[in-house]
Amino acid sequence: MVAAAIGVDADRWRGTPTTGSDDLKTKVSTSSDAVRAIGILATDVAQENRAILDVLAYQHFGQTCGYYPDRDITSNEKQNVRDGHYLIWGPLHLFTVLNNQGYPVKPVVADIIGFMTVSKPPPLGLDLIALEAQRHVVPQCAMRVKRTDEMGPLASFAPPGACGCYYDKVANGATSCIFCASKTECLSSAPICSYGYCEMY
Repeated sequence: MVAAAIGVDADRWRGTPTTGSDDLKTKVSTSSDAVRAIGILATDVAQENRAILDVLAYQHFGQTCGYYPDRDITSNEKQNVRDGHYLIWGPLHLFTVLNNQGYPVKPVVADIIGFMTVSKPPPLGLDLIALEAQRHVVPQCAMRVKRTDEMGPLASFAPPGACGCYYDKVANGATSCIFCASKTECLSSAPICSYGYCEMY
């Protein structure tokens, strides 16, 4: 994804081989030349290790400044990913074996995919949005932009059952959205009561 974003084929990259995210984290954080050591990690790993790693801002072609995935270096709401300012992002891909009808062979896998895509309600007591926020992953219902291709052009996105306000609350402990029990408590600028907050969609 990064190769596609910056226009440099992945097979032309140079550097120190690593065996995975934990190995890369260790090599960067213990490098004898910490100022020049750089690596690529998914945000869930990078953010869990902000005490030993610096998350860098990214400035894409045509942008006038760089953006962190979050609003700032200390927050956790992925605002710049969700609204399209931080350009290097993509969906989480789930792979499984399908039967002849095109459905997952294992029912438990079908359930997990259903929970993740919000096509099936999660078990009572399981708050997937809060869980995703804690793991620094953005659920589709919190996004405001979408793509149809890897690193393709952005399009405006109005998710059904929007959860952006609730995601802000569980990710950072606060939201500027109005709390609601029904849509009658919401203003015309955010008329939908969703997950306990007034949302635009």
